Amino acid sequence: SSTRRLERALIDLSHGEAIELTAWQVSPLWQRVPGSTPDFAAIGESLEQRRRAVRSLSDLAKRYRDNRHDCRRRVLLEYLGAAAASSCNACDVCRGDLERPWEQVVISRQHIDKAVDAAAVILEIAAEVPPGDPNRRSPSRRNIERCLAGESGEGTRNELSLPLRTHRLYGRLSALGQRGVLREIDRLVRSGELRIERIEGQRGSWETLRVAP
Repeated sequence: SSTRRLERALIDLSHGEAIELTAWQVSPLWQRVPGSTPDFAAIGESLEQRRRAVRSLSDLAKRYRDNRHDCRRRVLLEYLGAAAASSCNACDVCRGDLERPWEQVVISRQHIDKAVDAAAVILEIAAEVPPGDPNRRSPSRRNIERCLAGESGEGTRNELSLPLRTHRLYGRLSALGQRGVLREIDRLVRSGELRIERIEGQRGSWETLRVAP
């Protein structure tokens, strides 16, 4: 949508130090930096370069994973700009007798839960929730869950606010999904590490999360 394109452009201008972003109540306030003229062409090119770089790195990682012909040591050294022999006689490509156990690995929910410290992430974002104040709205519990799960609701009526979509923890627990995040929040509430607080605002009430004292 045009609104989302505008938001993305504003974020890129902020990263380029052409404008500043400051908090004002529940909405971001964009302020033009005096004496600065943004180079829109350069910003557009920078965006495209980032997209190309991400695609290139993703393709490179996939090719390395699927590689069955080139010595893995040589591929890594050449990527780092170093010379290497054609064969190391130690990797699974050079030695046909070596197994590839990673091909048999099935990643389960238990593996993900163990690898991701979901509790620490949830407690970190809950610690940032401001006190209940009609002029400084705390995000709802549901929107915190969506933020951590990386579910922005783009293009829908329930689209997350810009501060949550650009939060540093956005999508950090996407491997768990929103239901997994919900289960972890419930566990933290039962253990007493997290508490649910109801906020009364000018447009109604909602639940938010707080770190227990």
